[in-house]
Amino acid sequence: MKILVVDDTEAILLLISRFVEALGHKAILARNGLDAIEQCRLEQPDLVLMDVMMPIMTGPEAAIIIKAESGERWVPIVFVTGIGEENALADAIERGADDYINKPVNFRVLEAKLKAFGRTLELNRKVREQSERLADYYENAEEEKRVVRHLMEQLVNSERLSDPQLQYLLSPAESLSGDLIASARTPGQALHVMLADGIGHGLTAALNVLPLTQPFYSMTEKGYAISDILLEMNDKVRQVLPVGRFVCVTLISIDETTGCIEIWNGGMPMVYLVNEQGDVVSECRSKNLPLGIIPSHSMDFSPERFYSNGTGYVVACSDGLIEARNQQGEEFGIERLLQLLKEKSNLKPIEYFQEIFLNFLQQEKHHDDVSLVLASFGANPNRDLKINHHSSEDISQLLTADFATGNQSTWRYNLVLTAEELRYVNTIPFMMTFVKEIKSLASSQSDVFF
Repeated sequence: MKILVVDDTEAILLLISRFVEALGHKAILARNGLDAIEQCRLEQPDLVLMDVMMPIMTGPEAAIIIKAESGERWVPIVFVTGIGEENALADAIERGADDYINKPVNFRVLEAKLKAFGRTLELNRKVREQSERLADYYENAEEEKRVVRHLMEQLVNSERLSDPQLQYLLSPAESLSGDLIASARTPGQALHVMLADGIGHGLTAALNVLPLTQPFYSMTEKGYAISDILLEMNDKVRQVLPVGRFVCVTLISIDETTGCIEIWNGGMPMVYLVNEQGDVVSECRSKNLPLGIIPSHSMDFSPERFYSNGTGYVVACSDGLIEARNQQGEEFGIERLLQLLKEKSNLKPIEYFQEIFLNFLQQEKHHDDVSLVLASFGANPNRDLKINHHSSEDISQLLTADFATGNQSTWRYNLVLTAEELRYVNTIPFMMTFVKEIKSLASSQSDVFF
């Protein structure tokens, strides 16, 4: 250690400093309190052995300044005190001194105290290093969270979540959510909604669900069925995530034109179809493994199919909502959710639920990510009319364009596939990709899709 020895008596100063050096430490000398302060500023000693009564500035006065200037760095101060200095010593210890030793100095006791302070200083050094590492780790973790949060905002299109047919609640247990809600429309204007729950919560769970966004959005826009989207997502999860990581998924397709509702549930809580009065009319339990566990050829991606004959909601949630507990340890439960959907309120259903859910928690934090989706169905009065608002002549006019001159000219697009090829090729997304490149058909992609 580097030890500052302070005493106005030269003999005692030399005696203590020689003893300190004999123990293997480096001794720095000072002859009064003011000199001690200057040496502390220059040498940054690990420990100070200081007399109490000295000219120019006393030991207690110097100790106060040394402690203040040391800041968070701990510099032990041990007073070497004579008889009759008890009051000054008590005052010094109250103001931050760490120990004392009586004159005449017992060098066996001094050696023991130096060893004890050496152990404490080493422990303090380790704690300080660990604190610095923790501060660096926290700063890096916050930066990683910021980056992942930015990625999720970019990959999860918030504008599409404002679809009038969709209401949702997403409440993370930490700063990042391992639950993911996404929605998109097919070229035929069917609504696709995905609710995904990555294993765990926080940063790692959020990273687990990110690979799902690209295939969901791109394939929905091209008109792929949800079975094709699920196959691609399963392959993506198995390709990107480490072994042992998986994602529970509910994928919903609502086609208001035909009244068809398709639901695939892999590892998520029961999905309910409720009517306008809040009564459950159909249920879809999980019959499939979560994505990422087994190869796609071993999974069944066929959705359950329902047909609506009225208005209502498809209700899907994560297990974090069902298992959320209040201060009394009571679970929220699915029954409470279904009962709330029956209750009448001036608020939108999702806003009313959020209000009741917060009252239930009583400011208790939920320990898993909470998500809820309410996707409405049955609001289209023109169901089954499909494209009858355009005659065949209207559509044939839409299928005319001359990209070079802008003049109208008839053209034709033929695609011929044999039965063998139809076994492997999904023709609708292939054709829709071509149609999307024709600017004059931009307003009629839905009609072409049908």
